[in-house]
Amino acid sequence: MNINYNCPVPVINNKKKYVLYNIYIGSKKLNYIKIGTTNNPERRFKEISKYYDSDIIVNWISPPMTKYSALRFEDRFKEEKKSKGWLFVPNDKFIKPVRVKEEKIKIRKEYEFSY
Repeated sequence: MNINYNCPVPVINNKKKYVLYNIYIGSKKLNYIKIGTTNNPERRFKEISKYYDSDIIVNWISPPMTKYSALRFEDRFKEEKKSKGWLFVPNDKFIKPVRVKEEKIKIRKEYEFSY
């Protein structure tokens, strides 16, 4: 399947730096939002695409940060989605409510993207 980028992919020269990502996986049955951390975004997105028979759209990738910070922001993002009533699915996925068209993430500054 195809991987489409709606944002630039940062080049990470230091393998101790990680990024937080938000990707959209649309299938015939459900629309998923997957979040996670990685130190090699392109490799990780190829791995993820093997498990789904639909295109993957990369909505947002954070600036590089330490692994601890990336994991902390990932946990914060997950808790925020759960508190807003998004349905959590194993493997760090959420079922995207139809009414949600835009998303805001705050890491030092606020990032905005649409689905």
